[in-house]
Amino acid sequence: MVLPADLSQPINLSADFGYPLNVLIISTGLGMVVLTGWGLSCWLNYDLSQLGRFMDGITSPDKDTGLGGNQKEHNPRLQEFTALDHKVLLLAQTVAQLRKDLGHLRDRHDAELMAAKQETEIANRAKSAFIGNMSHELRTPLNSIMVSAQILEMDHDLSMEAQEYVTIIYQSGQNLLQLINNLIDLSRLDNHQFKVELQTIELKPLLMQLKTLFNPKAKPKGLMLSFYLGDRVPLQFQSDPLRLKEILTNLIRNAIQYTDRGTVIINVDLADSNPIHQGPSSSYHSFPPLQTMAN
Repeated sequence: MVLPADLSQPINLSADFGYPLNVLIISTGLGMVVLTGWGLSCWLNYDLSQLGRFMDGITSPDKDTGLGGNQKEHNPRLQEFTALDHKVLLLAQTVAQLRKDLGHLRDRHDAELMAAKQETEIANRAKSAFIGNMSHELRTPLNSIMVSAQILEMDHDLSMEAQEYVTIIYQSGQNLLQLINNLIDLSRLDNHQFKVELQTIELKPLLMQLKTLFNPKAKPKGLMLSFYLGDRVPLQFQSDPLRLKEILTNLIRNAIQYTDRGTVIINVDLADSNPIHQGPSSSYHSFPPLQTMAN
């Protein structure tokens, strides 16, 4: 070892020991970095392994994941989560089954409606055919009766009372013919083919026919049948003659049926807002529909 001649001069360590010292520092730093990276890698691998076991426990609750025993014991809320998952699955299955049952019910209901519609159409066709055949069978003898009544009306040797009875026979035949026509109209109404036929009606001849028809029914009960025609009523008007005569016939028949004594008055006038007046000594039933029809 050679000592410097002047001890007062500083010793330059970097010149003598610089390179080995730098190598040592760098080596130490690299070692620390390697150790730190290795430790971090082990820690991450452990956490990922724990996470994988936890997920296995969720998907397979009965599997032992090694996390301190069974996963149900390790995570107390896992059982609730599993139960909720089962309930959701059960609810989804129930909803799917309900939709399937609803589809079956809808199909069956549609089939029943279609079958009922077909049965109704068949029944309507059968009813229309029956009414048509029946009307034909009834018209044949009825026409014979009406023709015979017309022939008797032309016999001038008959008494007035006999001629009145013949007229009643003929008009009764006409009423029966109207009933047959009503049956046909009923079938037309079911088939949406009903029509009202407007014609010009002579009011006075119509009232005379009604009086001739119902006088024999009023006399046995001791009733008088009177017709009054207002001054404002037109003698001709448009209406369906069959419907009008049928309505008036029913009303007058009911008036005679439910009147025990006195007079049945048919007052034909234009309807207004004033009620029908009756005197203090009069006693009779009022049928407002007659006013409505007169209007």
